[in-house]
Amino acid sequence: MTDAATPLVDVAQPAETPPSGEQTERSSRWAAWVFGAYVAAGLPLLVLGLGKFWWFFRDDWFFITDRDISYHGLIDDHNGHWSTVPVVAFRFLWSIFGLHTYAPYKASVVALHLVVVVCVRAVMRRYGVGPWLATVLAGVLVLFGAGREDILWAFQIGFTGSIALMYVQWVIADRDQAPIDRRDLLGVVCGILAVASSSPSIPIVAALSVTLLIRRGWRASVLHAAPPTAAYLLWSLLASPDRSSPWGSPPVSALFEWVENGLVSTVDDLTGHRWATVILALGVAAGTVLAVARPARPLPDDGPAPASDHRLVGFAFAARRRLRPVIGPIALFGATVLFILLAAQRAWIFGPAAASASRYIYAYAAFSMPLVAMAIQELARRWRPLAPLLALLLIIGVPYNIERFRDPVFGPAHHAHQRDLLLNVVRSPAMAHAPDDVRPDPDGFNSPGLTVGFFRWAEAHGKLPEITTPIPSVIEAELTIRLGLDQDQVTEISPCEPTTLTEFEPEVGTSFY
Repeated sequence: MTDAATPLVDVAQPAETPPSGEQTERSSRWAAWVFGAYVAAGLPLLVLGLGKFWWFFRDDWFFITDRDISYHGLIDDHNGHWSTVPVVAFRFLWSIFGLHTYAPYKASVVALHLVVVVCVRAVMRRYGVGPWLATVLAGVLVLFGAGREDILWAFQIGFTGSIALMYVQWVIADRDQAPIDRRDLLGVVCGILAVASSSPSIPIVAALSVTLLIRRGWRASVLHAAPPTAAYLLWSLLASPDRSSPWGSPPVSALFEWVENGLVSTVDDLTGHRWATVILALGVAAGTVLAVARPARPLPDDGPAPASDHRLVGFAFAARRRLRPVIGPIALFGATVLFILLAAQRAWIFGPAAASASRYIYAYAAFSMPLVAMAIQELARRWRPLAPLLALLLIIGVPYNIERFRDPVFGPAHHAHQRDLLLNVVRSPAMAHAPDDVRPDPDGFNSPGLTVGFFRWAEAHGKLPEITTPIPSVIEAELTIRLGLDQDQVTEISPCEPTTLTEFEPEVGTSFY
């Protein structure tokens, strides 16, 4: 295992002139500075540029209207996920900014996304990936529009935050044969906060446990995996989350389809072209095999082989020595597959296409990119030009991903309409006659607490922005209907009778089906 500061192969140097230590250090510093500047520019670019159009959306409202800082507000699950950390974050932001602006909410999830990117690069460097190759491949994730939900949607503070905190724990914990110290305690705290944010952390806890068992021994593995696992089990006992699927368990064939579609869609979304997907997938598979098959080299802290004639003991020692330089990226890829299988337990009924949802693709890419980088680096050992050639397959996907931020369904037009509609509820003349429990936008994915009563309360407490321009005529007409009709779902519909009326004045309380 080569130290992170001295890459195994520096793709920035020509093959015929091996770099000196000073050249390598200078190259590493420049790569780090370039990467840092790019990541820093990503925050305003995503918040004020590519994601400027995004506004409060669907699950955001649950944390605004239906949750508070009470026992049940903090402990209750959200769709089966432990969500204490994002609830606290949302309540804090709501107390300061209300609905005046979405930018601080959005900036929070973008910042967590950038933490993920920085940690992904750190893991790459720890496993011998050259500084410039790590900069390019991790940099691809900064503008990964295919995963836009986890980058721009504030509700995903929980989902993206869970990945970010778990990755921070990984960077702290994954130190080859290092003794346990105070840094490990900080990593454990991050792990507990990660599982208290959302469920993507669960597969990474498993992957980290295996990695530390190989690289630092069983004590470090138990120290970092046991507290988050125990915390999650205790929360499950207290909250009794409903994780069951109304459609039952998925068949084995559905699980295979989910894994296949999830992995293929991830590489498709990274490259933007199917031909590039095929080439990159073959390259990663070949590079991974070569990395695992490379003859194991004894490291200074390996110690002598165990004094035992038992073949199993000798095999375990040799396998551990061989896996130590590669186990992290491989375990993270295993976490990708495990994550897909867990997601399929509740959503398999929607078909394998659901495995490529934006919020899932982001997690797959974040978990898998260290393996992609390690495999490309391994191929570069044999033939140096392969590194820039395979990295180019990911670079050409960046323009495609920038365009993906403009979701064709929930893009700028949708968010602008939602903002105009809901911020003008209290300004509509129809508001005077609307009961508190009327839902101005009864979308089944919106919080049931998003009601006229909520907007009356928000106005009274200064949570709404002051709007001085007239209500757009289209919005005023739409609100007249939305506030005049209490839309609800029904399970039984009485037989309908046809009518020839073109104008009528129904009495209050009349129901239409």
